[in-house]
Amino acid sequence: MRRALYALVLAFAAVGAWTTVQAVRRAREAKSPQSLYLAGASALYRGRFRGAVALLTDVLRAEPRNARAYYFRGLALRELRSLPSAVDDLTKALSLDPTLAGAYYERALAREDLGDVLSALSDVEFLLAAHPDRVELRSMRARLLRGIGRNYEAEEELDKALQSRPGSYFTLVDRAALRRARSDTAGSVADCAAAIALDPGLAPAYIGRAETLSDAGRSRFEEAIADQTKAIALLGQLANLRFSPHVWGSAVGLATAAHLVASLTPAPHTDNVPWPTLVEHDVGPNPLRTELLEKGLTLIDGELVVPEGPGLGVSLDEAAVKRYRVL
Repeated sequence: MRRALYALVLAFAAVGAWTTVQAVRRAREAKSPQSLYLAGASALYRGRFRGAVALLTDVLRAEPRNARAYYFRGLALRELRSLPSAVDDLTKALSLDPTLAGAYYERALAREDLGDVLSALSDVEFLLAAHPDRVELRSMRARLLRGIGRNYEAEEELDKALQSRPGSYFTLVDRAALRRARSDTAGSVADCAAAIALDPGLAPAYIGRAETLSDAGRSRFEEAIADQTKAIALLGQLANLRFSPHVWGSAVGLATAAHLVASLTPAPHTDNVPWPTLVEHDVGPNPLRTELLEKGLTLIDGELVVPEGPGLGVSLDEAAVKRYRVL
């Protein structure tokens, strides 16, 4: 009996010793550079940037030549807007491992944010020499060139990017801006239209086209206003805001609002009751609303009928235009 009890005590002691050893091993592993590195990378990708910096700093104390730890800490520091420190870390990562291509790109972004455009341009051009088909690199180089006034080269860079990837929305918008800067109204409008055809739910191309049309003079103001209004509606939807045009002017403006609202989704994606999108329709005396068109706009049971036909689907009554013209 005593022998059995003694054996049982020894067994429990052995199990306890093994458990303690395992606990110590796990504790050590939890603080090993590899475990800290993995935890730091995980924190970075989860958006916990301060935690990532702290963990990766511990890694670098133990492994001061860990290039990837410098790289990831540089990414976290850039997100925290500690830009000089981010540049230092990314530079150190590249000195330890020049094959870390992502470090050149991230350093270029940090340098651009610091206003060091020429150094950022050097990083991007180094990457482009190795990856000439990367559209995002060409777009970034174009942006940097534009920032130092080299617009002609920037536009050439975007031409090359669009040859590689014709369906690049933001590259088209960027080239439209450059074309607008050199007064190429037709080219700028064409680029914006191509971008809108790719994704009519994004606002930047409408904004760019509105700016180009505004620069073209009064004859294009109505088109510019329509694009600006569309952009406002889209930006409002991104913020889950309802958009309701208030039109107190002429029947032409009301027809424009009707077409605009008809192109929008019924309601933003919120917990609000999804009422139909509204257009405010003034019912007070207004001859510019009631007399300006050959055929007036139609209301049926409180709903405004969208005009059909070329353009806005309405025709001006020239006699009314002459009657109310202000010289």
